[in-house]
Amino acid sequence: MFAHHARTTNKRTLSLTFDFLLYTKCQIWNISH
Repeated sequence: MFAHHARTTNKRTLSLTFDFLLYTKCQIWNISH
């Protein structure tokens, strides 16, 4: 159960990190153009 919880949390963290990087990329693109 703990391993499953850790894996779910890790997946959520990866998703949030990906969203943050995508958002930052869009912001930089908007500023530079």
